[in-house]
Amino acid sequence: MAGGVPKRVTILDLFSGIFNVARNPVHKSPLSVGVRRAGRIVKAQLPRTWMHCAPGVTEVLRNHYLNVAESPQKAPKLWWGNAMGLIEVNASVTGLSGMDALYAALEAQTTIRRVTVLTHGLRFAPGDPVHCPHSHILSFQPRACWKALSWPTHLHLDRRDDVLGVAFGWPARGPLPQVADRAFEIGQHMSHLIRAISVKRPDVRVNVMAHSLGARVALAALSDVPAGLVDTMILLSGAEYRATALAAMTSPAGRHARVLNVASRENAVFDGLFRLCVPAPTFGDRALSAGLRDVPGWVDLRIDCPRHHAELSRLGVRTTRGPGRVCHWSTYLKPGMFKLYRRILDPEDPALLPFLARRLATTSPSARTTARPPALWSGVRS
Repeated sequence: MAGGVPKRVTILDLFSGIFNVARNPVHKSPLSVGVRRAGRIVKAQLPRTWMHCAPGVTEVLRNHYLNVAESPQKAPKLWWGNAMGLIEVNASVTGLSGMDALYAALEAQTTIRRVTVLTHGLRFAPGDPVHCPHSHILSFQPRACWKALSWPTHLHLDRRDDVLGVAFGWPARGPLPQVADRAFEIGQHMSHLIRAISVKRPDVRVNVMAHSLGARVALAALSDVPAGLVDTMILLSGAEYRATALAAMTSPAGRHARVLNVASRENAVFDGLFRLCVPAPTFGDRALSAGLRDVPGWVDLRIDCPRHHAELSRLGVRTTRGPGRVCHWSTYLKPGMFKLYRRILDPEDPALLPFLARRLATTSPSARTTARPPALWSGVRS
């Protein structure tokens, strides 16, 4: 290719580029890059041939087109105001940190009725100068990056005094098989977190929202906590197998929980890589994108399915075209989706998820109605 971009990309380079959390700063348009210089944003256009999930969005694109050094990251903060709260709690092999701040927040804000635990997937690590989740999706003020859409902001955690957000970070860097194994252990730490919240404030309902391998963490926690401690889970492009999810849903807590599993054909490449790198618990098992049928409390939503899209429109959730045909992050980057997530997590609208489940049950997606991935990945099943 012209312009100094390497002409040859190996399959390993492609896989690495797909899973790497790109560090190129970008704003609303996926093809426009905004670089923060001296407190202002300088925009630049990227070639259309280098879409989000190509290896060029990592080191090649960042160095070739931007040539901007990373700015030093600020220390993690505790966000607290008159009507907002976001507490950083990090898990490691030694246990949990940040619990004192969580206890203080639960005691100080007697109006809190809901705690929403937010967690990330692969390639993040708390405290890492580049890959810290607390300066990315789990922050009110994420650093400049096209994938760094602030979950706390879009869930309106800064607009209500009855909800507390917990940004749950964990060491998710390293080879995929090792991080996937570690996620089970981190799930036990999330279980301890949920139990601690229940002991401190028995009147508080706990919700969980997780992306990618964070779904494995969340489901591991669901399998371990007592019944009734988890109210609702939202799993985005979950990197987990159906057998594990079924075991979680048949646990004491799972039988009382509601789970929205959001998937898309745009994630087919990543589902394929997950199946190649992480052994399935049972032979022939498939990833969460294949869904769980006839499981009480479990709802599958395919955001690439025109029929499901139409049902969302009837609910007043109007979405537009997502970031691209191959994307691991479309389940939270797709415009309009956070309106649905806010309503699902809102205790004042408890009938929404059961209603959506009934509607979607009559509009199951088919191969003819879902978007196809690029020809290169046409053999990968989601």
